Amino acid sequence: MRSIIADYEEAKRRCVAYRHRKPSGNYRKDVQRILFSQDREDEISVDELYQTFEWYEAYQIRRSLAALRESEWQFTPSEDREELLYTILGSHLPPTKDVLCDFRSGGYRLLGDILMDLDEQNQDTAMRKYKGILKNDTAQMKSMMLGVMESQDYRQTLIRNCKNIIWPTIRHYPGEVLEQIEGAGQAGLHIGCAARGGSGSGHRPHSAGEERKG
Repeated sequence: MRSIIADYEEAKRRCVAYRHRKPSGNYRKDVQRILFSQDREDEISVDELYQTFEWYEAYQIRRSLAALRESEWQFTPSEDREELLYTILGSHLPPTKDVLCDFRSGGYRLLGDILMDLDEQNQDTAMRKYKGILKNDTAQMKSMMLGVMESQDYRQTLIRNCKNIIWPTIRHYPGEVLEQIEGAGQAGLHIGCAARGGSGSGHRPHSAGEERKG
């Protein structure tokens, strides 16, 4: 039961992150502002700077972003920046290395802005392509995400999926399952499961067309 609740929470997190993600333009605006402040707007454009990373695969962008976050890039002395840039990118130095290593006017943010923007774009593409399902998701997690990302009311779809997963257990141990859900603070899920499983009776609820016997 704990794994179901954990998957339910993760599914909600993915939906919220996807629907409330930061617009990509925010990063590009910061890059443009920095280039303008450095008087480089005629030397190199935002698009040209981004093109430096065109050949990077999604996993390389993610790996470089993780390496950047673990480093102290913003505090790196000018004479050490090229070497650290090589370490972060894990490959050859790009032709725009001089721009990326110029920390004037907040220039240290250029590398992070671009990597974060590209990483979010990659995640967004993967999320839409695979409908919120990730490569290493369990069969249970895949069932939890079924139809959720494209649903107008993802909360209700998610609760329905979760109830379908829980049903084999709740029909035999309704009281225990509902107590665990309530203990985890999942009020909406608790109400939905209680409606489906009955109030602790352990019997499958009657459908609208079934006759109730006294």
